[in-house]
Amino acid sequence: MSRLTADRRAAGQVVSRFLQRPGRLDQWLTDASRGLRDEERRRARALVYALLRNRTLLAAWIAPWLSKPLDRQPLGAQVALLIGTTELVLMDGVPDRAAVDQAVEVARANGAPRQAGFVNAVMRRIASRERPPEIPDRATDPLGWADIAMSHPRWLLDRMAALQGPQGAAEWAEANNAEPLTVLAFRSPADRETYAEALHGVPGRLMASALRLPPGTGNVTVLPGFAEGAFWVQDEGAQVAAALLGVQPGDVVLDACAAPGGKALYAAAAAGPDGAVGAVDSDERRLVRLHENIARTGLTTIEPMVADLLAGPVVEEPVDRVLLDAPCSGLGIIRRHPDARHARQPGDLARYAERQGALLEAVAPAVRPGGRLVYAVCTFTQEETDDVVERFLGCAAGAGFVLRDAQEVLPDLPSSAVLGGAVRTTPHQHGADAFFAVALDRRP
Repeated sequence: MSRLTADRRAAGQVVSRFLQRPGRLDQWLTDASRGLRDEERRRARALVYALLRNRTLLAAWIAPWLSKPLDRQPLGAQVALLIGTTELVLMDGVPDRAAVDQAVEVARANGAPRQAGFVNAVMRRIASRERPPEIPDRATDPLGWADIAMSHPRWLLDRMAALQGPQGAAEWAEANNAEPLTVLAFRSPADRETYAEALHGVPGRLMASALRLPPGTGNVTVLPGFAEGAFWVQDEGAQVAAALLGVQPGDVVLDACAAPGGKALYAAAAAGPDGAVGAVDSDERRLVRLHENIARTGLTTIEPMVADLLAGPVVEEPVDRVLLDAPCSGLGIIRRHPDARHARQPGDLARYAERQGALLEAVAPAVRPGGRLVYAVCTFTQEETDDVVERFLGCAAGAGFVLRDAQEVLPDLPSSAVLGGAVRTTPHQHGADAFFAVALDRRP
């Protein structure tokens, strides 16, 4: 009997938890990887992410060899079949014999020792490549292709196709399955000038001040400038949303849903030493990274605060700028969180939208006359974007606000990233997360 490797054991634990109930994937990986070497952690993460990015495709490879659907098999067998098929089909560096053997060990380690023979038989069939899945032609049926080949639920593809057409939806799904580049935001133009060459990056496609690092950059904490606090990791879509605030030196800013804190850092850098940023989140644990980044970057004008925005005002006097990056479905960051595509259902969107509207109404009074409120979400669905803004502008709390065209605020932004006055970024068009953001100016 062979021994289950540490990386596969960790991956099996995470996949088992996910199949029982989708949740905090990154935290589960951290928990399962404690005590592992760096290389083992990387392999465990790569295995889990490949599996979740290709779950529908993997199920299609497995289905011909099952007498009942995959989701009706014992949990441990499901985990083993998915992990083994991921290695057989998607990971060229893993020999077939090792993938089959380790899949059997995954079944045993995950409470399904009686299914070990069954898993072995199915894995050998898949390794033979006798019956590969039938995948629709991309040119004639782009949504059918993306459903299977890119493992995106059809309802999700239909939502994107309504915005960008079937081919655009297929391109979006393909981009979601690619590993995103690491993008940096800088504390100052001087910091960027000092370290850009040593970091071997290229300017952002949306924000010239951003820096895109080469693929496979790895651990950013060892890069030149990190210890000096010159930069932090922040996707370009998030940087655009923060820039839309139009923070000026000396401004007082409220980041109403601040964790993990990148936008608060961006605002503090723009406001300078005479400004101030209140960074609010309802969960103190989610502000830990922001505390660490404040200490590292020296942007001490940020004051992290724990508060429930719906429980009452969080500022005594109205401020110049308020950013509400509201909790949402997260369907715009699928490439970073591949579990979201399987965890969300169409019925979830109305629930998110209701909370987003309530949060907008709650923070609106914190904006001074002549100030600006930016509403942002890392998703693209109609319910969580335009519909929320329309309802807000039609209610009493939003009566004093007007929508400012994002192209006027950020004239250097590509026109493809602005529609109807709102910022709308996508991974396949801009290489950024799918963010929606609007600037809502309060009348003087």
